[in-house]
Amino acid sequence: MSRRHPMVRATAIVALALVILLALAACGGASTPAASPTPTATPEPTATAPTEHVHSTPTAAAEPSATAPMEQTHPTPTPAANRPQVTPTGTETPASGKEGAEETIRIVDPWARAAMQMGGTSTSAVYLVIRNEGEQADRLLGAESEAAQTVELHQSKMEGGTMKMEPVEAIDIPPGGQVELKPGGLHIMLIGLKRDLPAGERLTLVLHFERAGDIEVEAEVRQP
Repeated sequence: MSRRHPMVRATAIVALALVILLALAACGGASTPAASPTPTATPEPTATAPTEHVHSTPTAAAEPSATAPMEQTHPTPTPAANRPQVTPTGTETPASGKEGAEETIRIVDPWARAAMQMGGTSTSAVYLVIRNEGEQADRLLGAESEAAQTVELHQSKMEGGTMKMEPVEAIDIPPGGQVELKPGGLHIMLIGLKRDLPAGERLTLVLHFERAGDIEVEAEVRQP
């Protein structure tokens, strides 16, 4: 009996050792599958990649380029050949004709003789050159001025050794030609001056043409 007891003990120790080894093995095996969930968490950060595409779409703000055509609309209001409306102040005065007629009559170097106002008998005269740049003849029918009560077309000529002056109905201007109104010849007579005309001043004169219509010019007052 005393010999069996030690054997039983040894068997129990061996069995206990096996149980411990099996338990350890079981614990080690259970720990290995726990690592498997970790790889599934790593792909989730890759889901942020699509968000980058969403941010890239606002770069389609190439829409500001649509403002370019608006810049092209600004130069269009260029308006505007207003040359016929400008009254030249030089020695030549171009004139536009009636109702859209081409510019054909040009007034060159208009000037008036200096004179003093002395009641209704004071007079002066205006001289100029009329050029007809058109292909049709025209006629100067008359004139008017703010500086005189009456304006007439006159012609001076020598008769019997004396200079005589007489009114004329109109002055013809041939196509492509010119007519000079000058002292001792054709001129525009200012009768009944409304004010003094000292040298250096200017007076306004409106010429009435048969084809070109009314042409306003400024004549410089000069001492002959």
